[in-house]
Amino acid sequence: MKTNKNILRLLVGVLLIVWGLIVYQVISAVYFSGDNEVTNTDKLIKNKDRTAGQFVYDDKVRDPFQYRSTKIDTTKRARSKQAAPVWNPPPFNLKGIIEAKAGKMAILEDASGETHFLQRGDTLRGMRILKIESKRVQYIFEKKKSDWLLE
Repeated sequence: MKTNKNILRLLVGVLLIVWGLIVYQVISAVYFSGDNEVTNTDKLIKNKDRTAGQFVYDDKVRDPFQYRSTKIDTTKRARSKQAAPVWNPPPFNLKGIIEAKAGKMAILEDASGETHFLQRGDTLRGMRILKIESKRVQYIFEKKKSDWLLE
């Protein structure tokens, strides 16, 4: 028990010394050393050759702080947006697949709620059914192939 108290007293003493040194360094930096540094820098500036550090402007070098938007960049962006039209899938939902002796049929519902029964090869409003599988219907619409998956 005595050794713990002695170690605690020693650690508290060391802690007070460390904090005292930190406070001393801060106070000495703020109040005493400020004048010495200013006089030293004044001497260095007076002795330095001022013509060696002058700035020379060059038109051929790009200014890193100025943003330039050229017409070429804007036209490239506009062309890239026009070149990639957005593809909209057909406005149908796959509601089910019927398997019968005659073949498989896909049950599609459009936005108005109308139901359509289509077989392989049938076309409806520009959409053509390519394949009907047990859980998937593959179709082509606006020259792009895609498929519906049955949930």
